[in-house]
Amino acid sequence: MPPGEDAITGLLWAWNAGEPGAFDKLAPFVYTELRKLAESYMRGERPGHTLQPTALVHEVYLRLIKQRMPKFENRAHFYGLSAQLMRQVLVDSARSRAAAKRAGAMQPVDLDGMMATGTAQDLDVLELDSALGKLALENEHGARAIELHYFGGLSVAEISGFTGRSERTVARDLASARIFLARVHGSTK
Repeated sequence: MPPGEDAITGLLWAWNAGEPGAFDKLAPFVYTELRKLAESYMRGERPGHTLQPTALVHEVYLRLIKQRMPKFENRAHFYGLSAQLMRQVLVDSARSRAAAKRAGAMQPVDLDGMMATGTAQDLDVLELDSALGKLALENEHGARAIELHYFGGLSVAEISGFTGRSERTVARDLASARIFLARVHGSTK
C-alpha cells in the first residue's frame, strides 16, 4: 500500500537532503500518479505518437534525477514540477517532429474545448506552449495555476498549498487565465 502524503513528503525531503537511495524508495509510490498524469497528457497528442505514457514518465524520472538538489516542499510541489517536465518533454518532441518535417503546418489548439472540459484533447503542444508562454508574460500566477490544475491534476486547494496563495486567489487566477487563453485562442483562428 502506498504511503500517505506525509510519507511521500518525507521521502521527498530525504531526497532533498541528498539521502542515498531516497529517490529509489520514492519512485514506486509516485509512479501510478505520474502514469495517470502522462496518460492525460498523451490523450491530447496526435494518433500514432511515438512517445507512450510509460516512456514519458521515464523521461521525467531522468530529468528529475539530473537535478542536483531538488527542493520539493511537498507532494503537490513534486507533482506540479513533474507536470511541467512532462509538458517540456512533449514540447521538445513536437519541436523535433516539426523540425524534421521542415516547418510542417500545425493545427490550432482548441483551448476553448480544453477549458470547458478540463481535458487536453486535440491540443497541439507547441500552440499550447506558446499560449501559456504569452499568458505567463502577463499573468505568471495564472499560467502556473493553469499548468498545475489542468496538467498537474491539482485541485484549487492543492494549488493554494503549493503556491501559498489563498484558494480564492487561486480561483481568480484560474478564471483570469481562462479568459486570457480564450482571447489569445480567438485571435489565432
